[in-house]
Parts: sequence; C-alpha cells; structure tokens
Amino acid sequence: LPQLIEQWKLKSSDGISLTFITAWFIGDITNLIGAIIGDLLPQVIALAVWFCIADCLIIVSTLYYRRLERLEELERSRSNAADDHLSPLLERNNSLAGRRPSANRRRSSVRRRKSSSNDSLTAIIEQPRHGWRLVLVNYVIPLFVIILSGAGGFFLSGSASPSDGDSHSGVPGPVQEDWASAFGYISAVMYLAARIPQIIQNHKKRSVHGLSLLFFILSTLGNLTYGAQIIVFSTEHEYLMLNLPWLIGSLGTIVEDLIIFAQFYIYRQT
Repeated sequence: LPQLIEQWKLKSSDGISLTFITAWFIGDITNLIGAIIGDLLPQVIALAVWFCIADCLIIVSTLYYRRLERLEELERSRSNAADDHLSPLLERNNSLAGRRPSANRRRSSVRRRKSSSNDSLTAIIEQPRHGWRLVLVNYVIPLFVIILSGAGGFFLSGSASPSDGDSHSGVPGPVQEDWASAFGYISAVMYLAARIPQIIQNHKKRSVHGLSLLFFILSTLGNLTYGAQIIVFSTEHEYLMLNLPWLIGSLGTIVEDLIIFAQFYIYRQT
C-alpha cells in the first residue's frame, strides 16, 4: 500500500522496477501454492493470499502510469513538432519587432531565476523545521498502528501451538511434502532474485525517487515476523525442514533490503 500511495502522489511509476515486482509476484504465487500443498499455518496462507492481491494492485498501478507517461510523451513530441514548424515564422516576427522582446525575455528570465532561488531557499529553511513531523506522520505513526493491529489480532485470535490438536499438524505426507518443498524453493529463489533488478536500477539512476521507504521497512518487518512465526510455532527438525524454503525466502531477502536502505541513504539528495 505505501508504494501504491507513492505512485498515486507522484502520478508516476518510474521509481519501481517492473521486473522486480513481476518476479516478486511469481514468488508470491508459488509461495501460496506451496503453502496450501504443504498444509502450513493458516496465518501463512492468509498472508500469501494478501501478498498476491497487493502485487496485482502494484502491477496494475505501474502499467497504468507507464501508459499515461507514454501518451504524454507522444503528445509532447507532437507539440514539439508543431512548434518546430512554426518557429521560422516566430523568428521572423521577432526580428521585425526589434530588440524589445529580447529585453523583455531577459527581464522575465531574471525574475524566474529569482523566484526559483527564493523557492529553493524557502524549501531549505522549512525542511529542518518540519522534518520531524514528516518522519512522525509518514513512518512512526503508520508503523505503530500496524504493530498495534498485529498484536491486537494475535491476542484476539489466541495463540496456536502444536498441542492444540491434530487438526493442523504442520507436517504433510511424503508426496505433499515434496511438492510443497519444490514450490517453496522456487518461491525463495524468486524472492531473492526479485530485488536485484531494483538494486541495479537504483544504482544506474543514482536515485530512489518514486520508491516508498515505508514499503521496504514494512517488507523487512513482515519478513522478520513471517520467519519468526514459523520458528516459534515449532522447533522440531521435520517441521523446520519442511518450512526451510519459506525461512530462506523471508529471512534471506532482509540482506537485500539492507542494500536498498543503504541506497536510500546514499541517494537521499537526488
């Protein structure tokens, strides 16, 4: 959702790599299939379903804004072609009118530079004053609400443990286990590979403009808690081996998220 909001505010999807989100979507699909076959925790399956829905929303948003950008670029190219066609006539009219328009343009240019300088100076002065408010509204409050909601959901639903009954053992049969592991490892590979195009794109552009920092913060927290709930549920060897692909896919991507956080810091001025 933070990335969707970011794209909506900017009316652009240039910041996010389409390869990144597509590979992530494939990873979420295989993750869901493996979780269902493997009879994993209901919370894991529910999260997998939501991940797929969120991926679809981001992909649709990305394609929508990129189509708008292509249409705007086409319109600009047509407008520039029309201007080039009319430019000889305008130049001839200006030459007949003498130097006065040139002086007016110089004065107008000076006024625009002064206005731009004042606007930049105002932004520099105002940024430190309101910086803590932006951090509070954009990051602290959303994180607090999400953590509070998660904790409330946990206490309202009650904690589960392997001793609650045999309705959910967490260990499927041999054939199911093989298929679940296969889809789980495919998912893990896609998760690990997905962030590489985004990291490369950020490096090439020397910018993270258009990316939501909160999006990656929530992703990291989600992966931490996702892996933690698997480990906390049971530490039996057979259970952990069944869930190993999901542990790799969740905890392994945190390293790549740290690289993206470093890029946010390095390219913060661009």
